[in-house]
Amino acid sequence: MLKHSMRKIPHSLRPLHLMAVACLLILSGNSCRAAAAPDTEGSLALAAQIRNFIEAQIVPPADTDIEIGLEALKTLPYSTCAKPLDVRLYTPRPGIGNTSVALNCPQDLPWRAILPVTIRGYAAVVVANRPLLPGQTVRAEDLQQVKLDIANLHNGYYTQSIQVINALVKQAIRPGMPVYAHQLRPALLIKRGEKVVLMREHSGLSIRMMGEALKDGALGDIIPVRNLNSRRVVEGTVTRRQEVTIRM
Repeated sequence: MLKHSMRKIPHSLRPLHLMAVACLLILSGNSCRAAAAPDTEGSLALAAQIRNFIEAQIVPPADTDIEIGLEALKTLPYSTCAKPLDVRLYTPRPGIGNTSVALNCPQDLPWRAILPVTIRGYAAVVVANRPLLPGQTVRAEDLQQVKLDIANLHNGYYTQSIQVINALVKQAIRPGMPVYAHQLRPALLIKRGEKVVLMREHSGLSIRMMGEALKDGALGDIIPVRNLNSRRVVEGTVTRRQEVTIRM
């Protein structure tokens, strides 16, 4: 429900016409309904302009569908603006979640309002297919991808099942619930003492050598490896099963 208070709306954004003041303060009153004749075409045009403005401000995460909710428009006493409507951000640059915009209609009987907006972002998120208990290794059949509003999720969710498969469960995960990083222990791709391939990349060339891992490692971990030819110990990034890449 859109709420208006003269204490909350800055002086520069208060309605300039007395009828506008009455309507903004008594959104549910008869005077408001009498002053605002329904205009479906005008309402759609107003909504389209506001959506276009907000879409231009958002940089959504990859593979995310944006939905802009303008439910609060129904509570405004105005559905049209005879002149180009001025739309500005009332809150900081929007992301997924809630924001507000300031509307200013500079027609003969001008009006101004603050409009709450809900920005939803839907992305395919990895969720559990069945109960996952501590100590279990996550398998492909334990997972599915479901489109969810990421505004309602905590940080650390996954968008690809491959990121989760073979990880160890640390905290129980219920069926249908998103899988989060803090609930898992990353799958080890390399174990200490194991023979690994050392990949050295330099000036576009790749050189393969054999080495011995001196530490366990999951994907993306930096671990020490002993070169079996030179016996020199180097550090590299675990890039796949039994492979460590050294970038020069």
